[in-house]
Amino acid sequence: MEEYEELRVVRRNALDMPEDKKILFYQLKKRKSFVGLLLSIFFFGGGGLIYAGKVARGFLFAFIVATLLLVTLFTGGAGKVYVGDMAQVIQSVILFIVLVLYLYAVKDTHKSIEEYNKQLHQAVFGPDLLK
Repeated sequence: MEEYEELRVVRRNALDMPEDKKILFYQLKKRKSFVGLLLSIFFFGGGGLIYAGKVARGFLFAFIVATLLLVTLFTGGAGKVYVGDMAQVIQSVILFIVLVLYLYAVKDTHKSIEEYNKQLHQAVFGPDLLK
């Protein structure tokens, strides 16, 4: 399991914090699933992953979705499209793939945020309290 660099710093600093400061610090630093969901759906698919701390995966996802959408745009923009035309089939398949990728990004964003919050809790309060 990948450990976030930020959490190592938190772990070192949390040893000296009083308990009430730890609670406040944890509430301020934990990431909200709702924000990740909104970023994934309305901003762009990789936005939620970037918010969750998976920056490379978020940018890769955004690049793949943008490329697929551009392919969809250019396959239908080259003249008249007739019913049953191959361009329509390609567009439909690509749009279905984009939809599936978006749903995966929402699920992966939620999972990544939950994982981060669990690791943050362990870093602030210690590993024994989360069980």
